[in-house]
Amino acid sequence: MATGNNMKMRPDDFIAMMAGPAQATQEATGIPASFTIAQAATESGWMGSKLSRQANNLFGVKADRSWHGDSVTMPTKESINGQDVWITAPFRNYPDLATGLQDHANFLTQNPRYAPAFAKKDDSRAFTKAVADAHYASDPKYAETIIGIINAHNLRQYDTPGGNTNTPPASNGGLRAAPLPRLNPQPGPQASAGTVVAQRIKNALGGDTAAASSALRNAPVHVPGSQPTTAQVLAQDAKSPDMVLAEQAIANTPEGQAALLGRQNANNAARVDYVKKFAGTDEDLQDAFDARDEAAAPYLDKLGAAPPVDAQPVLDHLDALAKGRAGTDPDVKDAVKSLQAAIQDSSTAGPNGETLVAPDVLDGFRENVGSYLKRAPDVDSDVKPKQDIFAPVKDTIAGTIEDAVPGYADFLDRFDKDSVPINQMKLFRTLGVHDDSAVPNAAGDPTLTLDNVLAMAKKADNPDAAISPQGMDAVNNLVADLKRESISSAAAPNASGVASSQLGGAMSGGPAARGGDGALHDLLLNPTSAADALDQLAAQESKFTGRPAPRLLNRPGVAPYTGQPGLAPLSLSPWMSQLSPVQLDQNQ
Repeated sequence: MATGNNMKMRPDDFIAMMAGPAQATQEATGIPASFTIAQAATESGWMGSKLSRQANNLFGVKADRSWHGDSVTMPTKESINGQDVWITAPFRNYPDLATGLQDHANFLTQNPRYAPAFAKKDDSRAFTKAVADAHYASDPKYAETIIGIINAHNLRQYDTPGGNTNTPPASNGGLRAAPLPRLNPQPGPQASAGTVVAQRIKNALGGDTAAASSALRNAPVHVPGSQPTTAQVLAQDAKSPDMVLAEQAIANTPEGQAALLGRQNANNAARVDYVKKFAGTDEDLQDAFDARDEAAAPYLDKLGAAPPVDAQPVLDHLDALAKGRAGTDPDVKDAVKSLQAAIQDSSTAGPNGETLVAPDVLDGFRENVGSYLKRAPDVDSDVKPKQDIFAPVKDTIAGTIEDAVPGYADFLDRFDKDSVPINQMKLFRTLGVHDDSAVPNAAGDPTLTLDNVLAMAKKADNPDAAISPQGMDAVNNLVADLKRESISSAAAPNASGVASSQLGGAMSGGPAARGGDGALHDLLLNPTSAADALDQLAAQESKFTGRPAPRLLNRPGVAPYTGQPGLAPLSLSPWMSQLSPVQLDQNQ
């Protein structure tokens, strides 16, 4: 049972919630309603466990190889040799409680080892004992606990028609902000404002017009359809902190704010489309599961029909691990002890003293050997190296099975390859764009943030859940695109700093901003347009008489720009509250 019983329901409320669905399940499957209610109460701690609240898993059903849905890794208490031991294990993650209840019923009715229980379905206490005898849980007092709840709360009354049929209320749907129009200005001819602003860009770059033009024209495309602003391209080389300040000054005007927000929304929409390509549809994911299962079925059938194998080489390897240097770590030592005990519990003695274990059971130990560490990988950074310590143990298990049932190595290789598209779709689905579960932005699209993508990138580096090279490139492209966009908020200045920038002033309300028909926004949003203006300026250099603008570096009140992109996504509202267009005009 997973941990976290901090917000459990009152038993009466829990029973009222479960009675109706449990009775409906009994009518459909024969599973006694009293057993369903009491087992759910036991496994979920009266709906207080993290597993039940976060994964809608009331019955502690683990995510074994047959599970095709989402999973969540959580600590769980197992009873091994009469001792309570904490391990981490993958559990099934359901979208709602009803789905979890249905899967629990399927789990019992479709698993042959629980068939004897259904011969006793008219007596929930006998049914409970039969389920416990089939090793639903490792707790030797499992049946006693469930029967105790059935008796204490008179739950057998629900095994007859006419009981309480309260069901959980439906959840409310979320509300979304009204979408804003997306802006996608196209490059056009430059008015006189373009020439003035181009001159200021040149001055801010120390006069290197050619280098700036080249950088603007050759900005890398990380995500198809996502276009950087002029400031994001130039500031990435630490050459133009003034451009970032100018862009933020533009954001202080209603038109500029709308234009920049429109570009941000358009880029986010491009990234969402990019992610959906790799996340696939539900049908794509199911097809990948079906293809993998079909390829694996012949060998798994062969594995399930094979006689038990001697697991002593595995136990010897674990013993050597515990006695070696790695065994000095308490987590590793405890994990070895728990794994040895679990293997022993699953074994029978051979005629010559062998420790005989069914090959398919041994395969399950190989698949989940790392879960016997106490702490989960996303909680403790030291756990992954500790999991790597068990890699040779997995190899020993694989060798033991291969010797007994030849073809296991080929099976694992094929299974891993067939898992790549599944791993990839599940990884990109963690961003919540395939089902629009991510928080929507002002345009109504799921929001992709740098923090979320970096978290996904960390998961992508897991060799046990490998993705394709194209998928890894996509992860890196998303990170690069969002890091570049974060430049727009990386050098947030104070009011006096922006006001004193002639470049910022010119772009936020000076003569350049008032010159012809959207040229300013075109320059700001389209690096190619800015490059055109710089090239035009270079051709007309001898005719230009404007005074150079001073550079805004190390000026009092403004930190020097380092060129290192920040991690925060672009956010205009906090800065807007500090600086108004009137302040800019007064200080020009």
